[in-house]
Amino acid sequence: MLAALSRLAVVALSLGACAPGPTERWDTTTREGVAVGGYDAVAYFADQAAVEGDPALTLEWEGVTWWFGSEDNRDAFEREPERYAPSYGGWCAWSMRWNQVIDSNPEQWRVDGQRLYLFNNADARDSWGRNPERFRRIADDNWAAIEQLP
Repeated sequence: MLAALSRLAVVALSLGACAPGPTERWDTTTREGVAVGGYDAVAYFADQAAVEGDPALTLEWEGVTWWFGSEDNRDAFEREPERYAPSYGGWCAWSMRWNQVIDSNPEQWRVDGQRLYLFNNADARDSWGRNPERFRRIADDNWAAIEQLP
């Protein structure tokens, strides 16, 4: 019990100034208000590639605009957005493992266990790849705590 409380305190302290507000949960990009930096979230699964989306092929979800490379990808996302949206609100998965909220780079990614993970850089992506199941469990717990923050 004490360990859980200590961990929660570390999460709260480490997130103080950098935790996303409710309208920022998907805005992890340099293009304000466009999820995944304008990249097509479905393409990571369908094409196994980071594909820039077309601003003419958009969809609004979770208060944010999403761009897609094709109508088929946009339609697939519309049917199942939770399947294609990146884990941890699009923030860097490796940093989430450390109770931190850091921007991601849409060209640094992995699909593991049917989930999309974005990373800040190649080192973070490669570090995650050494033990993705373990790091996912830790990051999932940390994200659950972050989502509960006001």
